[in-house]
Amino acid sequence: MQSTPVSSFKPVAPSAPMKRKSSARRRKKCRLVDLVENHGPVHRVLQEHMGMTADDIPPVERQKSRSAMYKLVTAAAYSIINYCANDLSYSKCEGCLLDEPAQLAHECLTWPSAFYEENLKHVCCNLNMGPVLYVITAVGISMNIFSMNQNHIVALANLVEDIRSAPKPCEHLRATFQKCHEPYVKLVEKFLHNTFQNRMSLTTFL
Repeated sequence: MQSTPVSSFKPVAPSAPMKRKSSARRRKKCRLVDLVENHGPVHRVLQEHMGMTADDIPPVERQKSRSAMYKLVTAAAYSIINYCANDLSYSKCEGCLLDEPAQLAHECLTWPSAFYEENLKHVCCNLNMGPVLYVITAVGISMNIFSMNQNHIVALANLVEDIRSAPKPCEHLRATFQKCHEPYVKLVEKFLHNTFQNRMSLTTFL
């Protein structure tokens, strides 16, 4: 997935949404029956269907799986919010939509920081919990660390609200990235890239 990393999240032309894959290349859905018919560990089956290998999965000691799950919640929240905020900004710039090569064609380069702050607030206000939990669940199972309870959901909601209500949401998003375990961010972004290549981010998550 091509998204603006939070370390450089600022009023610049956001990255282009991912192009639609042809039906011939579209990834096969993971059916529940596949989990039985493959006769293997569930996390391995999910890794295969998500286009990942064991090398993509950060190692986690079993006794640290609980703390790893909280790290994953933070990484997923950041990745999804950043992804949607970029896509929302992209959708409002004609130069980005037409993939114009000239910078002068991109009005987004002249937009004030307040525009990006409002976009970020809009994403946080309208983020749909269901798809976010789906991402966390799928990645958590693929890492073989999944263990979610209401405390994780509360932590997720508080994280999103803290960004939304911050005086400068973009700065707060950068601070959130600093708290993230970067390998988890890369893993979530790869999952988003492999799963939502048909440019479904806004309609899926908002």
